[in-house]
Amino acid sequence: MGYEAPLSLAGVREVLARDAGDWLLVAGGQSLLPHLARQALAADYVAPGRLLDLTRVVELREWRLADGVLFLGAGLTVAELLGLEAVRRLPVLVQALGHIGNVTIRNRATVGGCLAWADARAELPLVALLYGGTVVTLRGRVAMADFILGPNKTALAPGDVILGLELPLGDEAGAFLELMPRRSFGRAVVSLAGLRTEQGLRLALGGLVDRPVCGHGGTEWIDEVAGRYPALGDPVFPLEYRRAMAERLVTRLEGVLA
Repeated sequence: MGYEAPLSLAGVREVLARDAGDWLLVAGGQSLLPHLARQALAADYVAPGRLLDLTRVVELREWRLADGVLFLGAGLTVAELLGLEAVRRLPVLVQALGHIGNVTIRNRATVGGCLAWADARAELPLVALLYGGTVVTLRGRVAMADFILGPNKTALAPGDVILGLELPLGDEAGAFLELMPRRSFGRAVVSLAGLRTEQGLRLALGGLVDRPVCGHGGTEWIDEVAGRYPALGDPVFPLEYRRAMAERLVTRLEGVLA
């Protein structure tokens, strides 16, 4: 494999300008590298051509709070987010970050990696969707609602790079709930985040269908979600079980935010 580890965004642009379509981007590598290791066991394995390591890009580790919007650089780790005073102004985010993996994973997993991997069960994309976040990339800005298109599929074009995540601040009461199997190493069955707004309960659900989804309502909203999107494949926890657990989480969250 080819390998590049630029120190700045200018260096990233220079590398991608040579051939944007043949680079595999990596940040913390907590999802990508185990995936590549599993693929390498297959008889027909073909190694990716080139690896672009973003961990040393200093601009991706910046954060700022301005005009009621918190910007979190794509290179910040989950552990670093938990240490930021500004992040505490988004209590649902703080609750969700504590559910991500274990200490080792939180010390390596990054904002950009969590978003780009587009796991339908992942906590950070779910809460970003709940808060109406925006993904900032080299080529522009994409609303979180339009960013994840399915399992491990995003709206990123070849050669584009996530720079960070914008989250508007608010004063709504909220909560995060998750059903986690034993010895799961942080992989949830279903997750639910909620905010009490003037329009009613705003919910974001992960683990039921092929992407995190967001809307207003109660348990009846689960039926709408299940009918609109393809179900997420799971060999261990069937759809009907996950649907029943999602309804229970909604009922519990309604009680918490009553």
